[in-house]
Amino acid sequence: MSPFQATRGYTPRISFDAKAYQPVGTTARERILEGKANALAHGIEDAWSWCKTNIARAQERMILQANKHRKDVVFNVGDKVWLSTKHIKTQRPSRKLDYK
Repeated sequence: MSPFQATRGYTPRISFDAKAYQPVGTTARERILEGKANALAHGIEDAWSWCKTNIARAQERMILQANKHRKDVVFNVGDKVWLSTKHIKTQRPSRKLDYK
C-alpha cells in the first residue's frame, strides 16, 4: 500500500502514457501549454522509473543483509526441536498451570 493510498483511501491515477499523446492544440498558447504538460508528464514518468529502480536495488541489499547469517535447516523425524506455545490453545485454566 502506498502512503497516498494509506492517507486518502484510494489509489492515485498513475498512468502516464506521454509517448502516445498527440497534441491537439490549435492556438500557439494551447500548444505551449501542451508542451509544458507533456514535459511535466515525462518528468514524472522519469522520476517514477528512477524510484522503482532504487527501491528494487534497496530491496536486493536488504535481502543480502538479512540472509547473511541464515542457513538452510533440514528437520528429520525424531529430531528434538523447541516449540513455541504462543498460538497453541489448551484446556488448562492458565498458561502458568499448563503442561511444559
